[in-house]
Amino acid sequence: MTLSSQKELSSRGTTSSQNTVSNSINDIYYKLGCVIAILSHNNKEIDITQFDVLNKILPAIRMDNIFVCFNKNNHPVAFFIWKKVDLDTPETVVSALTNWHHYLGWKEGEHYLVTHFVSNSECKIDSVKKFMASAFFPGDIISYLGKKGNIKVREVSHVS
Repeated sequence: MTLSSQKELSSRGTTSSQNTVSNSINDIYYKLGCVIAILSHNNKEIDITQFDVLNKILPAIRMDNIFVCFNKNNHPVAFFIWKKVDLDTPETVVSALTNWHHYLGWKEGEHYLVTHFVSNSECKIDSVKKFMASAFFPGDIISYLGKKGNIKVREVSHVS
C-alpha cells in the first residue's frame, strides 16, 4: 500500500492568487475532515469525545502537530498527533498524555510525545513508517504509550 502525507497533497490544487488566510482555514477544515473520516472508519475501537475534538484535535491542527497519511487513492487512512514536551520523569509523560494542556503546552520542550495514533488495521505499519520518515530527524526523542499502557521512549537513529 502506498501512503502519502498531507504535505504532498496540500501542495496540489492551490494557486498563488489564493490568499493565505483562506488557505489556512481551508487546511484546517481539510485536516479536520480527514480526521473525522479516519475516526468514522475506526469508531468501534476508539472513544473520542467532543471535548477531544475541540481541545486536542483542533489545537493539534492549528499548531501543525498532526500528520495525516493517505492511501494510493488519496483517502485518509491514519493520523498522528504529537506534542513537544520535556520528558524528565515517567510522571511527566503520563501527565502529558492524560491531562488536557492549553495551546502553550504544545511546544514546550525538546522531546516528541505521540498522544494519538489512529489507523485502520491494514495501514498501521505503513503509516508508522511514513510518519517516522516524514516527521522526525535522527537524534529526535519520541515517547508514546505501548499496547499494554507502558511508556516507550525511542531515539530516531535514521530516517528511511
